[in-house]
Amino acid sequence: MTDELKNYRIDKPMDYLHKRLFLYNGPLMHEFFKFPGKYVGPCPNSNLNGDGSISEVDISYLVIDGENQKLIINVEDETSNVNEETLKKSNKYKINHQYAYKYPVYSVITTSLPSHRCLKELKTSPTDIFRPKIISYLDFNGEKILNRLKTKIKNNNFLTKLQLLSLILVIRTFPKNNSEILEEICSLIKIAKSKDKEFKMEMVYCSRYIIHKYAKTVEDILRLEEVVGLNKAVTCGSIIENIKN
Repeated sequence: MTDELKNYRIDKPMDYLHKRLFLYNGPLMHEFFKFPGKYVGPCPNSNLNGDGSISEVDISYLVIDGENQKLIINVEDETSNVNEETLKKSNKYKINHQYAYKYPVYSVITTSLPSHRCLKELKTSPTDIFRPKIISYLDFNGEKILNRLKTKIKNNNFLTKLQLLSLILVIRTFPKNNSEILEEICSLIKIAKSKDKEFKMEMVYCSRYIIHKYAKTVEDILRLEEVVGLNKAVTCGSIIENIKN
């Protein structure tokens, strides 16, 4: 194996997946997680800290609630720890956003860790407690979601955008045997039908991140990228980008 192939696996692919899904498909991700309010649009992800440094959040966007009030939703994805440091960081982002935009902030932490391993709250002052919304993918019923998608695909039904999105994210809902589940998901992605071909190509492109995360070897990565048709998705994406430009 050449050095180029040895280094082929993407570093921190879930970071890229999280950001890409929210940046390109914000309203759909908002619907997937059933967050409050109506999606309006993204917010700048860089803010000044009190010491003059700049911090960058994963995702922040604006919504309007039922009383026509604006609210910022900040979503951080954590794959290793949800501890005191994690909550301190999320609380700092909340304070920065409130200062910069003068809107309340709904703080969310999504994670692949089980809920019982996540710190739920942090006392930030004698009178204040920071309690972000903690969402563990493991709390979703992954087997039920996957079986429903499998049935639709095998019955030759068109998938909605939300269902296609779920097909990419469902692997994070399983605590083990992810490489085996990945094989099945990639086969399903290949044959899944959508009325929106551009969106289907976008989801095929996003599948590369779960492939790089969960495939056992570089050879498996290359094989599964071929299975889902990644080369076609990249070519299609390049054409679309050129048209937009």
